[in-house]
Amino acid sequence: MVNLENYKIAGEIHKHTQNWIKSNIKVGMKLLNICNSIENNIRNEYKKLYIEKQVNDCIAFPTGICINNIAAHYTPDINDNKVLKKDDVCKIDFGVHINGCIIDSAFTIDFSENYENLLLASKDAVEKVIDNLGVGVRFRELSDISKEIVESYEIEKNGILERVKCIENITGHDILPWKIHGEKMFYSVPQLNDNQKVEEDDVLAIEIYTTTGNSQCIMNQDTKTYSHYMLNDKSKTKKTFTPETTKLLNNIYRNFRTLPFCPRYMYNVNNILDNSKSYRELFVNGYLNIYPVLYDVDYNCRIAQFEETVYIGEKSNIVLSK
Repeated sequence: MVNLENYKIAGEIHKHTQNWIKSNIKVGMKLLNICNSIENNIRNEYKKLYIEKQVNDCIAFPTGICINNIAAHYTPDINDNKVLKKDDVCKIDFGVHINGCIIDSAFTIDFSENYENLLLASKDAVEKVIDNLGVGVRFRELSDISKEIVESYEIEKNGILERVKCIENITGHDILPWKIHGEKMFYSVPQLNDNQKVEEDDVLAIEIYTTTGNSQCIMNQDTKTYSHYMLNDKSKTKKTFTPETTKLLNNIYRNFRTLPFCPRYMYNVNNILDNSKSYRELFVNGYLNIYPVLYDVDYNCRIAQFEETVYIGEKSNIVLSK
């Protein structure tokens, strides 16, 4: 049974924080400072509620701040000096939880206003898909709607009008308690063998990425760029690790449980900059998931993303992130 009240509280914190971001983010700010400010705002909003202590102060996963051709899973490390530029298309994806009930929502900022249709294609498609959600609806039908809406928008590229495209291999998803990615995947374009259906009590993260580049993204395999990690259920098996890895494993579970985390979060826990050997030990033994940065090989392309979290009721739905 879904604890709807927890989702609603998390949604309120998310909404207040999103409003704060839109009012305060500016060209020239360091990406690291933007993420730290977002996460501090979540902490401040949570503390106003006087609720019980929450894992990671209600922060459900590392704040994603993905620029231009980078689509997902990028958050700055503590030494990152990148700054936001006027011609950047900036996607901000952040999450809030109450007792593991996660709100996952994202939006895109284009200070240059050169990519309005790219942003509108994603936002409009997300809204139309949400309008058509209901118990028993097939995901494939929703994917048809997404593709039709996105491709109805055009954008000028090298002096030529081209259709906006969906990124086909990054999906929306359902959300389970303490598990940001559940068992269902929502594709922004229809898949031949997609037989999934919307069910009552689903909590769905409807997200659609639009692009001026390719319709596929690839993973950055450079381990130095990895910034998103997530612990599996460590109680499934018992294994012996090095003392350093055992200590790290216990710290991860104590501070994040199975919520995603990043190296700068761990630095705040154990004051160690490089835990890569222990991460690898946990990964090869099936205790840890790693989520590489997803990007388009066309460096000059621009990608937009909008996302909302929706609860599916028997007769009506609730957009929890609005």
